[in-house]
Amino acid sequence: DEGDAQAEGEKSLRQALALAREQEALGWELRCSLSLARTLRARGRDAEARELVHAVVAKFPPDENAFEVARAKDFLSSAASGA
Repeated sequence: DEGDAQAEGEKSLRQALALAREQEALGWELRCSLSLARTLRARGRDAEARELVHAVVAKFPPDENAFEVARAKDFLSSAASGA
């Protein structure tokens, strides 16, 4: 069932995110949060997706322009505009 597969995927992403946090691997935490946020957005949970990514982006210096940070900022911009 597609719903079961989506739920299992979300569970796996949450486990990966928890592991990244446990290991204090901020880059991986950002990647996991972006993947999970895309999943949440696809399921209509936009606010939760934005909050998740915003919380991780806030851990980076404001002038950080690494590729993944830029992708996260783009995600937040598109989420804010409703894209």
